[in-house]
Amino acid sequence: MSKANGSLRGLSPHLAVLTLSIACMGPAVAAGEAEPEPKVVPPTEAVWNPDLSEADPGPLEPSEVYRVLQADPRCSFHYTQASPPVIVLGQTAETGELLALMKLHGRLVRLTPASATRFDQIIAGGTFEAEGIVARIMPETEEQDTTEDDRRRWPANMRFELDEGLSVGYRGWYVCD
Repeated sequence: MSKANGSLRGLSPHLAVLTLSIACMGPAVAAGEAEPEPKVVPPTEAVWNPDLSEADPGPLEPSEVYRVLQADPRCSFHYTQASPPVIVLGQTAETGELLALMKLHGRLVRLTPASATRFDQIIAGGTFEAEGIVARIMPETEEQDTTEDDRRRWPANMRFELDEGLSVGYRGWYVCD
């Protein structure tokens, strides 16, 4: 009998499975250590996960956005008025290309607009796509509000779809410079 099996001998079957599952998760980040920076990856790599229920777009940190997009102007979708953005729309710092940035499973993914070619066209929302991924942002433009830092804000819906079978809608806020 292996040493690993011998050390689990006195545990209940459920506790043994839990112990082995935790051991297989990989090393945890030690206290005081920074999480590794997420990589920009192809869409197919970002959505690879057997559990599609965990495929919600994740919050973007300012440093992640600055790595891909220029500072201004930008639009973004937020789950709440106080939460960080989960998709940011703008122009790339390198070429000025219009695109959207989102985080899936801890990886950054670039999406391109389905029809918009200029920033002023995405103020009304739009559809952004990458291989196997579609995000549609639909602000209620008649309900415009202004944030404390003079940015425009609207209640909005975002529809997020994966070719693997996920289609989900979110209610939140669309904010533009």
